[in-house]
Amino acid sequence: MLTMASARWTTEELLNPAQYSFIFNKNESLEELKMAQTLLIGLGGTGSRVVNNVVRELHQNKKEINDGEICCAVLDTNVNDNAAIQDSNTGVPVYGTSKSQRIRDYLTDYHHQHMEDWCPQSPAFLEQSMIDGASELRVKSRIAFMDSLASGVTDQLELMINDILKNNAGSKIRVMIVSSLSGGTGSGMFIQVALWLRKFLSESEITIRGIFLLPDIFVSTVRDIRENKTTMVRHYCNAYAAIRELNAITKIKMTNSVELAEEIGIDGLFDSRTDADSGQPVYDFAFFVDDRDENGVRLESVGEYEKMVAQLVYMQLYAPMKGNMYSEEDNAFLSFVENDEPLYGSCGTAKAVYPVNSVKMYCAIRAAQDSLTGGWRKIDNEIDALIEEKKQSERDGVFSSEIIDPRVQFVRIFDEKTAVKADETGKDRFFLSIAKDVKNETKVKVEDKVVPKYTDKVGDFVKLLKSTKIDTLVTSKGGTEDYAIKVEAFVEKDHTKEELMTRIKSDASGLEEALDTFDARVEEYADSIVNAVFPLSMGDVKPSNRCTIYGLLTKQDDMGAWNFVHPVAARYILYKLVDNLERAIKGIALKDTREEALAGGDIGAQFDNKATSETEKSPEELLKSRKWYQGESAFLDDFERRYAEFITAKIELCDKYEKAALQVSVFRKLIERLNTLIKQFEGFFSRLGEVQEKLNGDLAENIQQCNGVVGKTMYVYGTAADKEEIYGKLNFELDRSNVQINKSVVNAIYGRVCAELRPSNPENSSYKEISVLAAFLRDTIGAFKDKIDNDANNSELVNMDIYTALCKESDAQFVRNGGKLDQGDDLADFDITSGSVKSGNQNAQRHRAAFVACKEKLHRMAAPFLIHTKEVSENDHGTVTARPKIFWGFSPVISEAYPGIGSVLGVNEELQADSAYPSNELYCYRAVYGLEAAYIPKFNELGGGDYYTCYSSVVSSMVADADGRQGARALVRTPHLDQRWHKLLPYITEEKRRHEELSFFHGLWLAIAYGVIKTNKDGELCIKRAVDGGFGNFIEEEIAITYKNKPVTKTDVAKLIDTLRTDKVFTDTDIPALEKKFRESLEEIDTYVSTDVFRGLTTKNEDLNPINLIARYNETPRRNKNVAAALIGALEKIAEELVTAYDGGRSSKQLEEAKYRLCRRIYDSSKRTKGKSDGFASWEAAFEKYKISKEGDAKKSSK
Repeated sequence: MLTMASARWTTEELLNPAQYSFIFNKNESLEELKMAQTLLIGLGGTGSRVVNNVVRELHQNKKEINDGEICCAVLDTNVNDNAAIQDSNTGVPVYGTSKSQRIRDYLTDYHHQHMEDWCPQSPAFLEQSMIDGASELRVKSRIAFMDSLASGVTDQLELMINDILKNNAGSKIRVMIVSSLSGGTGSGMFIQVALWLRKFLSESEITIRGIFLLPDIFVSTVRDIRENKTTMVRHYCNAYAAIRELNAITKIKMTNSVELAEEIGIDGLFDSRTDADSGQPVYDFAFFVDDRDENGVRLESVGEYEKMVAQLVYMQLYAPMKGNMYSEEDNAFLSFVENDEPLYGSCGTAKAVYPVNSVKMYCAIRAAQDSLTGGWRKIDNEIDALIEEKKQSERDGVFSSEIIDPRVQFVRIFDEKTAVKADETGKDRFFLSIAKDVKNETKVKVEDKVVPKYTDKVGDFVKLLKSTKIDTLVTSKGGTEDYAIKVEAFVEKDHTKEELMTRIKSDASGLEEALDTFDARVEEYADSIVNAVFPLSMGDVKPSNRCTIYGLLTKQDDMGAWNFVHPVAARYILYKLVDNLERAIKGIALKDTREEALAGGDIGAQFDNKATSETEKSPEELLKSRKWYQGESAFLDDFERRYAEFITAKIELCDKYEKAALQVSVFRKLIERLNTLIKQFEGFFSRLGEVQEKLNGDLAENIQQCNGVVGKTMYVYGTAADKEEIYGKLNFELDRSNVQINKSVVNAIYGRVCAELRPSNPENSSYKEISVLAAFLRDTIGAFKDKIDNDANNSELVNMDIYTALCKESDAQFVRNGGKLDQGDDLADFDITSGSVKSGNQNAQRHRAAFVACKEKLHRMAAPFLIHTKEVSENDHGTVTARPKIFWGFSPVISEAYPGIGSVLGVNEELQADSAYPSNELYCYRAVYGLEAAYIPKFNELGGGDYYTCYSSVVSSMVADADGRQGARALVRTPHLDQRWHKLLPYITEEKRRHEELSFFHGLWLAIAYGVIKTNKDGELCIKRAVDGGFGNFIEEEIAITYKNKPVTKTDVAKLIDTLRTDKVFTDTDIPALEKKFRESLEEIDTYVSTDVFRGLTTKNEDLNPINLIARYNETPRRNKNVAAALIGALEKIAEELVTAYDGGRSSKQLEEAKYRLCRRIYDSSKRTKGKSDGFASWEAAFEKYKISKEGDAKKSSK
């Protein structure tokens, strides 16, 4: 048995590893201890959110749930809370314990279980729906859970638990239940869930622990609760009732030392008759978490408390600490089972964190800010400045005819900035880095060397567009190809004049018809080309297709991959392309081109008539001429040759026209689409100011999140100055274009255009609602974060363990305060061989001091969240109560960086260092075990505790209203799971129980002494009361005292006590009236024997003689030693009050002697011999001490 003699442990003792030498069996490894199977259940809204937070942390640490080892689930009556957990995508199973039916329906469904005995019968309550939650009524949650068990709601949870049993047969199961005790749901089922698990897992070794959030967490942080007195009081009542129930049921199960006026039970899960002294508590360990820790520190919000509790749960169930803690708890449990009262605890946790992810985010945001400032908006800013300058000149009266076209200016400024020579790279590195984005690069061989050759992207694209799209289509669809073929055949054959004339007419009309046909379909042809060049389906785009706009905005890297150009370069390309196309359109006169084609061009000397020395207007006119210089045969041969040349040239002119016509149409249509795309780009760039604002806001939030102490987390080296210092050392190469950023912008913008112009295309659906700005922010930040992790130098600067971060923080603060760091080749803090701090290294001394300060602050921050009055001490059995516990969790990486960590923390590094802990964090967990509920001021009934004060007020009002006009309807206000339990359950505080016992039995003896309680002729007990006889008249009647509807006889003393305990008229009306009468009689006392009380207590009536009644009680099988002692104590108290009132001037010794002389008279009034002396040993000792003989009497004082 572990014993501790010290009354209080000092901090140094707490940190002494010797205090925990018993925790580990030397043959039991930490890894083995980690293998305990776990079941985590959250009850109600608060418990559900805590479990959800725990599961998030499990996922972050690459742990899965409900895999046969870690089982997690939540139970709640509120459908909205359930939906929120399901929508969080953590995978936590949600079991709704409510149905869409009224409370009345449940009473009908379960009529055989006599719900009306414990369920309030208020009509309004019976009409309530269960689907909206427990409405702060604990009894409502009891109904819901009872129904869940009966209707199979918990079957799936049972299956998950069976997976644990199946996969790990024989292993110990650790159960954690989390709930608040404020509302109705969790506090209304936390006892039943634990009892159900005890029953379901009765064949397994199981430890059940619970963490319960107390009402002031919500009162202090939620204004609506704090400012609504009714709600606040309800929360306090619920908590007190829940704790009183837990205390009583645990005590019944563990000790059977509770005297109940009636048996109590809960839905087949607990029965006070059969479960008494079963040896199994409801919870092996129950931890309360209040709004203030031992140092009086509060948190800011309910969310912070829920996160802290989630961390406590994680530390207890899943962190490497659990093996250490489980071993200590097993030892503690052996100590606690011998305590007469149920014992509870509390816990707290804190951690020091170097916020590595926050630092990375800060640096990424700063890099994004600098990137935007340094290049993205630079040209736009210059253009804006030009426009503003022009406006200012006009306001000053200086007008200029110059029109500032932003597109033209953009191209001009871009050209200027990218025209810088290689030896002038310091001017605009950003633009130099994207200059190649607007060029096509090819490798050429020059003097046995392969060198890059750059050509203009836009020029290459237009050439490619003409040659592969426009020219190709005209060749295949122009209609002149047949004539070209005919020319070849024409020159190989002789023709008559008539044949030639027919051929001339046929060719002229045929070519004109071909042009007319092409003109009619040119728009159709243009659409087909534009759709191929600028596809409006994201399913058709390919970066490698260089004759598309999508491909135009990409480039190929040295590895052959196609990547997008920088969005600034993309704008330049698009502006330049539109300008190129517009210029091309302006340079084409389609009408002149068509006329020229149909006329055959400038005939010139082609059709000279050598006979007349004249030029004919056309081949037809030449052929008609009669003035031939040559013979007909020679002339025709010459004509055929010249006509073939003519028609060939005419066909080429027709092709030229068709290409020009198609080019104009394609360019116009393409320009229209390009302008839509450009508009999207310009819109994006115009909103980059919003991006800057968002980045500024994110940066401010980032700084605030990790600034100093937030909740129970102490951030190290995480201030704005610290992060900026780290950022300044990183190399991001902000002038380099980033593949992912470029893609996120260019691809998203192109997709938005496709979705806008072709909204019904399924390939575009994902781009309809896409936010280009959001995608840009996400990918920009992500890209810069990747540049931290993927760059060895950057990674080393950012990723550091908690000790290194403490050292950096110490150094930074030292320098900022004007200090100068030690310099030298060897600045290591520790001697490698001894592990001790190097005495000559002032940096090392400062670093160690920083770590010690961190440890001490963490220790304070991790104080258990409960204020109690009990110090560490031994109880009557020699076992320790209020046992403290402390655990430090850290990574072995820290041990390597700081070999002295074990001595500073007072721990065995081999036991508490574990690679499961992140190297950038240091954990402190503190707990206190072994607290009786009475040690907690808020629970204490005698110390003015808030919970009991509110509870007492509500219950008193409820009982008064139930006895009055409201009747049973008032019982809906009960804070208990059973509307009767307020009059059945023992109080939490032993002193309150003794006080109430003494008050009750004091009143009972007065009732007997004054003849209020009598026996009738049949030996049955009755009580005299004034009964309303109507018309305002009250008559005194003798009312039979019954127990379970049967008369109580003079021998049924235990039943008499049980009946009167639960008779609120007797306790709340009769006893106060009797006490008043007794006090008044004390003021007028002449002699002891003259008082009605004394005469009544020394009655010769054997039926109601107090000594006989006590003897009969002692013969009862249900005899309780505490009740027997209270009966005697109350008699002794009356004797003391009589003596004090009459002989107040005597000394205390004389008064005590006089008291026992009265006790002797009372004792001797009984003629009983059998069992008379049982329980009166103290009286008999006093009789002997003061030589008080039989029939002795107290003597009068000298006064």
